[in-house]
Amino acid sequence: VADFVDTRSFAESHVRRVMETGTSFWSEDLTSDPSVDMTKSVSALSLRSIICVPLEGSQPVQSVLYADRAGTSAAFSRQDFELLSALVLYARLFQQNTQLHDTQRRQFAHLQYLHRLNSLVANQLDPAEIYRQVLAMCVTISQAERGYILVGPTFQGRASVDAAGKPVAPEAFDQALLDEVRQTAKPVLRVTAPSAGAQSHLGLDLRTILCVPLVVRQRFLGVVYLSANSLTVSFEPDDVNLINDLAQQAALHLEAALLHDELRRHNAEMENVLNQLTGTAAGGGSTSGSVAALGGLHFLLRRLMSEGRSGTVQVNAAGASGAVTLADGVIVQAGSSRWELVGDEALAELFSWREGEWFWVERPSQGRRDMEKKDFLFLAELRFAQRWMAINGYLSPDSKPVRLAAAQAGLSEPELHVLGLVTKGRTALELAQASHMPFREALDHLLALEAASLLAWSPIA
Repeated sequence: VADFVDTRSFAESHVRRVMETGTSFWSEDLTSDPSVDMTKSVSALSLRSIICVPLEGSQPVQSVLYADRAGTSAAFSRQDFELLSALVLYARLFQQNTQLHDTQRRQFAHLQYLHRLNSLVANQLDPAEIYRQVLAMCVTISQAERGYILVGPTFQGRASVDAAGKPVAPEAFDQALLDEVRQTAKPVLRVTAPSAGAQSHLGLDLRTILCVPLVVRQRFLGVVYLSANSLTVSFEPDDVNLINDLAQQAALHLEAALLHDELRRHNAEMENVLNQLTGTAAGGGSTSGSVAALGGLHFLLRRLMSEGRSGTVQVNAAGASGAVTLADGVIVQAGSSRWELVGDEALAELFSWREGEWFWVERPSQGRRDMEKKDFLFLAELRFAQRWMAINGYLSPDSKPVRLAAAQAGLSEPELHVLGLVTKGRTALELAQASHMPFREALDHLLALEAASLLAWSPIA
């Protein structure tokens, strides 16, 4: 037994060297090999030849193929060494191909789930249905016993389901875990015990919780909260990554659905008011009202477009006027006198008005068409209206910019172009017209140049 242990120790020293260096070792005759110290073990004299080849192709080496021969007549030749090395290489390639195939299989399954989710909710505008589809898929992937979707800063429940697809009652959620996910916007996997007095599922205490955030454009919508018994279910890293990707994809669809739902509710609130404001008698006529009472001219135009009306909305405010003409529910002309705007730019500027009076004149569709605006959501125009509100609150068309002596380093090409147009006596309106840019962009560049202390002008009196 002592000789066997000593001989094993001698072999292990070579194995250890191969694992540390990653280099194969072969000795045809140990007794005549100057690199081998035979004095370390007397019983090692019984070994004649050794081959040791690392199974991994790179560091760190975790396993080797080892073979030895004893006696004076048996020895491993170079051909034996090359054959074993080739076999190890083939085994290594087979293992790498197997791992690559497994990785590709998981990635393909990952993409299939994402595609399936998109197919299910792509055209879905009901948040409750999106919650249900996403949660059911996450529970299936993770094999969780039950799952929840909690939304908002107070984590209100919006959907729940168990492994059988049936709704379940809420459990005692880990509030510290929920707060951590909200603050970090990253998935958290944790083993936890139920709160004091709570009964654990199947009478077992420990549960594994996976909490994944629903975040879109840094806006926190809520979490997907999955719960399972720690002794029967283990959430794998690949499952966590897939569920996180599904949650982020779902968040995009949820944002669109929530915005649509908010818009629908807001339009419903305005319905009664707009019924009165746009209730023109059959056969023609006119009506009028306050822009402030509408909450914005776009509400009135949406209603007129949805009813397929033809006529003109006139708007008068302090020192400015505008008009929007419709033909069979399509906006065909729009103009604003303040900055002498037409088309979509005029609509955006008119939507920024919060004061003034409007007048609707019903008339048959006729005359020229400068534009054809059929989309009554006005998403781009309303976004630009916020900027027009700031511009009109600070500048007037007759404000006159004056160049100041300051370094021009760091300016963009459009800013340099606008700065070059600033000459004595030229008004903001004239400068915007000369820039051949959209007026809002030109005026934005003027404000940026003022912020950089490159020009100044007289504000609105």
